[in-house]
Parts: sequence; C-alpha cells; structure tokens
Amino acid sequence: MPQRKALLRVLVQGKRETRSPAEQVSGLPRSHARVVVINVATDLTTALAIASARRYVDAPVLLINCDPSDTSRRLMDRLASRLQFDIVEAPRQAHGRILDWVFRSIPSDIVVLLDSDAEIRSDKFVRRRLKLFKNRQIFGAGFTLVGPSWLPKLDAESGGLLMEQMWTPCLFLRRSYVVEALEAGVSFCYQAVYNDIRWSPTASRLLAKRFDNEWVESSRSLQRLPAGLRKRLRTATFPRLRWARRSFRGFRPNYVIFDTGAAIFEYCRYQRYWVFVGSNIRLLDDDEVYHYGGVTRDGLDTGLVRSKRRTDAIQRHARLRLRAVYGIDWDELIAGT
Repeated sequence: MPQRKALLRVLVQGKRETRSPAEQVSGLPRSHARVVVINVATDLTTALAIASARRYVDAPVLLINCDPSDTSRRLMDRLASRLQFDIVEAPRQAHGRILDWVFRSIPSDIVVLLDSDAEIRSDKFVRRRLKLFKNRQIFGAGFTLVGPSWLPKLDAESGGLLMEQMWTPCLFLRRSYVVEALEAGVSFCYQAVYNDIRWSPTASRLLAKRFDNEWVESSRSLQRLPAGLRKRLRTATFPRLRWARRSFRGFRPNYVIFDTGAAIFEYCRYQRYWVFVGSNIRLLDDDEVYHYGGVTRDGLDTGLVRSKRRTDAIQRHARLRLRAVYGIDWDELIAGT
C-alpha cells in the first residue's frame, strides 16, 4: 500500500518539490506491477478509473495529473487520502511523450496503463493477464486494433497505411522490454512516415503534402491551386513508382501512420519477436473493462449537441458508478474542496 509521503507533488519539509516529474516517478517504491492513470482535465472519470484500479488490481496506483487546476489538485489529494494512491504532477504533453518518460522512470516490472475514461470491472481479468508475464517471451497483454490497414477513404484511396497497434485504454506491458525499444530510438508517440521515395525522407515529406488530409502535413501553397487540380493530387498514389517505396508488412504505401504505441508494438512484436497476448478489441467484454471514450468522434460525426449529450450521459453514469460500486459521493468530494 503506497504511503502518503509518496505524494511527491506536495510540500516536503516546508519546501516545494523541485525534482522533475520523471525524477519523482523514479523515487517511488519498487513494485512488481503498478497501474498508471493520466489525467488531463477529466477529474470525474479519472476518479472512477482510480477507484476501479484500487478495487480490482493488487498493485499500487500512480496518477500523473497534468497541469491541474487548484480544484483538481484538492480533489485528487482528498481522493488519494481515501483510496491511497500516488500523485505526480506534470506539464501537459502529448500522450506518447508522457508514456516515454514514465516507462524510462517507473520502478515497476509490469506497467498497467489505464485510461482516465476506462473502468476495470473484473479482478479475474487482471489476474489472468498479470500471470502471463511469468513467461519471459511475453512483452504485453490486452487487446489489439486491426492492422495494418488502409486508412479510411477521403476523396479516394488515401495511399496511407495505419499500422497495427495495441489498445491503450487498458494495457499491460513489461517495462524492461519497452525500455529497450525506447533506447533503440522507438517512441510511444504518433508518427507519420513519408514513403514515396524511400531514400529521400525530405522529398517524401514534400510529396505527401498533396494528400491534404488529417494524417499528413498541410501545404499553404497547395491551397492556392484550383480545386480540380487539388482533388486530382489527393488521389495520386503514383502506382508506377511503387518500386521506390519501402515495404511495410508486404505493403508499399505512400505514407505510414504509427498511432500511439504502434511503433513500440512493431519493435517488440516484429523486430524482437516477443509475444503479445491479446484479442481483437471487438471481443472486449464490458464486464471486464468498460471504456467511456468516443465523445470527440461523436462530435465530429453528428455535431456538438450530441457530443455534449454524450458527455453529460458519461458524467451521470460515472457519478452513479462511483457511488453505487465504490461508495464515493462525487458531489460530497467536490464540496469538501
């Protein structure tokens, strides 16, 4: 059980903590496993995620609280005094960047990543996956997303390939193998690899701008061209130059997208041939892990009204779960801050 003195953000002997977030994480007590939750202004669902981890995972919990408001800081301190978990504050960064320094620093053999909008609902689910790591060939466990797969069509075939990746809302990873990947220059961060001319990254980057979509860098110069010409360029995959492109798992795309964690998966699974134990995400059982995500995509698909309705529904459900399952009254917790 982590001790209160491990809440490294607070004043220590009257002095403000001056160590970096990474140094604070490395100063935590060593453990076989540890749950990591990252909060970026999602206090309510973060509280639910932490409560579920404390209930169903026999391991300490670490909260990375990014750029918290004073209210968020007081809320999480009150919750930590009740549930006993560690808090380290950090600047807001890209998700992958935070995971990079967390894995380099954390003194745990197995790291359980739990999204701030995910809830673990089964201790058996957790125990089965932690038990797998007795086999040294296993680097991770959880669920995977389909890949590699061609990106969804925009005006036409985009020429982009989305690589296979791990489902990060609830993911179990062996730290030492991930650190090896990081030391080899691989990162959790989102990465676009431009591939039109494999021996010239600069030329490939410039050529990729013609696609003018959400996956590649845009070009102001391209916007000055006639609409008809821009449309033709967006569909130009140059099939006769396929030979000039590097092969990715048998495909020769114009560009390749590694979403969060995909490059780590690629290194561990297909370069080091370690094993990932997991099913396709479509087989996820809500009685094991429930993910409250999708608000942003709902907003993009159907407008802000539905997005707000979905957000409100998630918050209502989270409040009910906190009170009914974990005995935490959110309104009472807020009132005490």
